Amino acid sequence: MLAQRKVLFEHIVADGEQVINKRVACLLNVHGFRELVPRLGPFELYVLDKLEALVHPKQVLDTHMYADTPEIEALLQRFELSMLRLRPAGEWKEGGGDIGHLQDASLQHGFCSVPDVEALQTLLVSDDVDLKLVHYQYPGYEHFDMVGLADRAIGFARSKVDEVRKAIRESPLIAALTAGNIHEFRRQCLCALDIVMEPPVDTQECST
Repeated sequence: MLAQRKVLFEHIVADGEQVINKRVACLLNVHGFRELVPRLGPFELYVLDKLEALVHPKQVLDTHMYADTPEIEALLQRFELSMLRLRPAGEWKEGGGDIGHLQDASLQHGFCSVPDVEALQTLLVSDDVDLKLVHYQYPGYEHFDMVGLADRAIGFARSKVDEVRKAIRESPLIAALTAGNIHEFRRQCLCALDIVMEPPVDTQECST
């Protein structure tokens, strides 16, 4: 999803030199990527390194492999999801003078503030809000937790759940990964970025 939206997200992938060097070191160890690394920009390095972490799940414990703003934003755009981002109670009224915000493409500017607890309660029980999260920050990284209600289930609308599941089922990249076909998985990663593996694996058109 992120790779297919390079034009929109390339400018917000802003790794520092140390993290870029980490990504380069990882990708230089991958046959098929090694020859491509010198001509990849920060965006391509970011996407390929994070996808490669799925092949080696232990790497996800490294903080530079965590899902970050670009991935979250790409997910919201792809499935037209709305997100309620709530700050911890100890931070209410700080900074923007509210307790959080709602992000939804249907809103003017895409955002609106959540001014108080009454507005929050209305949003928490709304079926129109897909993701309901508490957002807090530790030194060096940010974290999100799902909000739950004791007396009712909350989550995506059924139609959106079905759409997400359909996208997963039909993804050749995910199919290759779950089948353990790592060579094809990596080829699909490159296809998503419109990069041709050298030498080409075959002449079949890439499907993303």
